[in-house]
Amino acid sequence: MTSQDVTNYDSEIKKLMNENRTDVFFILYDGFLTNHMSHGIRALQMLGAPLPQVKNFVERYKNKLESGEFHKNKELKEDPEGLSPDELIGARKSFYFLYDHYTKLLNDKYSKRLDDLVRGEFPRLSRGIIAVHCLIHLGYGMDSGLAWFVCEGLAYLHYYYVPLSLSASCPDLQRFGHGNKDILAVLDELREDGELITYMNEAAKQIKPDIGDFQKKTRVLCNNKGDVMVGYVNKVKFPCNLNQAEISLEDIPSILNWLINSAIIVYAIAETPNSFFLLHGVTSSWSLKNVLGCLDDIRIILDAIRTHMCTLFVTYMVQGCPLLQRELISNNPAKGHDWSDIRERAVDIEMNGDEHIYKLVQVCRRMTEESTDETMTDVYKLAAYLCISNPLHF
Repeated sequence: MTSQDVTNYDSEIKKLMNENRTDVFFILYDGFLTNHMSHGIRALQMLGAPLPQVKNFVERYKNKLESGEFHKNKELKEDPEGLSPDELIGARKSFYFLYDHYTKLLNDKYSKRLDDLVRGEFPRLSRGIIAVHCLIHLGYGMDSGLAWFVCEGLAYLHYYYVPLSLSASCPDLQRFGHGNKDILAVLDELREDGELITYMNEAAKQIKPDIGDFQKKTRVLCNNKGDVMVGYVNKVKFPCNLNQAEISLEDIPSILNWLINSAIIVYAIAETPNSFFLLHGVTSSWSLKNVLGCLDDIRIILDAIRTHMCTLFVTYMVQGCPLLQRELISNNPAKGHDWSDIRERAVDIEMNGDEHIYKLVQVCRRMTEESTDETMTDVYKLAAYLCISNPLHF
């Protein structure tokens, strides 16, 4: 495409995103499922999908969404006078009130500077990123640079806030990243922790059946076993070039790339290919990188990374601790395929109508372009190939 073609394409994509934001379609549908319209459009854009295919995705996807206007009117009838954002944290109501709140903060307090908005407002919500869809929405918003998209992400994180609960005796951040084990070895240990697995399964049965099994087990572990999960996370050693006593801001980009790489490896070598929830580990880790890029407080950043690693470990447990087939990396079935073929198949809406596929392939493609770790090149392609070659496993 010529530079003018690219400009026109990006303009049309931006228009599509503006026409299908949460003003038009509510952030949730069917009770607790997340509206991924904006993520899907952004992922297809990054993969260079032809505009007719992006429009095809939009037309198909919006059929299952719920009217934003209906939910706005419902809020206007139900919200009391003098509503405060502080009383709404984790209340799962008044999404549009919260969206207006963050929009007003952006315009008035932060002079329309998105980085300043996130730097100022994300920290108090950061323990709630175990709700990975909220993190993903915010991360894709930051990547897009669209103000309304970022405000939606903060509002959603506020609306759906479920924190990782830690006790006063939980180890401080000093130990974080300075363990003595590879992350895969720690996941092997988790798989052998029969006592914790039994607790998770039994405690989840006591929760009312108004949410799915995955959400129940996640909530049980994050609410009641936060310290235990931190204990496992603290066994992990960050990349070998980080041997100093204290981690600095300069180390954060390489730590976040390592975390994304780790999530991709686990997704790619799990015994059940194309796990829906392990896939979210990849897209949420990439989203975290987009969000933390504008923060400058090392403790807040490290706390958010630790929270996210706990979330990834919880997800692995809830998925039944699948065996990790390390030999898949050397016996890579994607070696005979090139990226142009994988990308073309990924954006074929008739073949792959699910936005999760676009996002996984988009992250792997972006990492291929940006990473300096040559050992990961084939792994990125393996993960993308498995995603387009297997049905999503729930």
